[in-house]
Amino acid sequence: MGKIGENDLLQSELAVLRARTALDAANLDYDRALAAFRLAVNLPAGADVRIVVTSDLPRMHIDTAMAVQQALRNSSAIAGLELQDVQARRAVTEARLSTGVGATLQASFGFNASGSGPTAAYSNLLQAQQLSLGVQVPLIQWGAHSDDIQAAQADQARIAATSRVSREQTIQNARFAALQVTLAASNLAVSAKADTVASKRFAVAYQRYVIGKIGVDNLYIAQSDKDQALQQYVLALRGYWSAYYVLRQLTLYDFAEDRPIRR
Repeated sequence: MGKIGENDLLQSELAVLRARTALDAANLDYDRALAAFRLAVNLPAGADVRIVVTSDLPRMHIDTAMAVQQALRNSSAIAGLELQDVQARRAVTEARLSTGVGATLQASFGFNASGSGPTAAYSNLLQAQQLSLGVQVPLIQWGAHSDDIQAAQADQARIAATSRVSREQTIQNARFAALQVTLAASNLAVSAKADTVASKRFAVAYQRYVIGKIGVDNLYIAQSDKDQALQQYVLALRGYWSAYYVLRQLTLYDFAEDRPIRR
């Protein structure tokens, strides 16, 4: 049976205290995240929520070209910019078709009569009829028509530039999001393998410590490596799902089911 000295015993006690502190902090973070989750999905404060962590990943091949295609097809921002571009081209056409020469016709009709009493005032209304016509025609426009066309063309150019930048940004975001999912899947596979190896190494180290082949320091190292490997695996799993749902959000496409996401 392995033996432990006073120094090793104190080291063990210190490790236990540190582990308890880390556990308390982790529990607090978990409670905070759980409360935020209940608030986000509109659950009561005391509702029971069970978080199930699965290592089963959907089998899918994410093609960057397809991700870009779906992002351009389903993006509401792209659709909005396309509508603005149509409206801007229409404004330019209307400005060009407008001759710039216009006239305003005004007409008024009424009665104007007076008398010593109501009866006298409303008698002989046919003779009190009045009709007036007015026409306003601008004689000189000083290039106002040309200015209207230039303003419409400038607005069209601005919208076209904004649309081009937004389109390129959408393409870039979708492409790198797809690449990030592929990279996250690779990292997760490596982390899973490392976690398995570290767990086996700790099991071997523990058995060797029990029979007195190694000291407690080597056992601590094996345990620390095992814990770190598990943490890295959990982080890699989180990174994968985060990357996958970012891609879904950008493309509005379910790559696991190979179909668009309908809202």
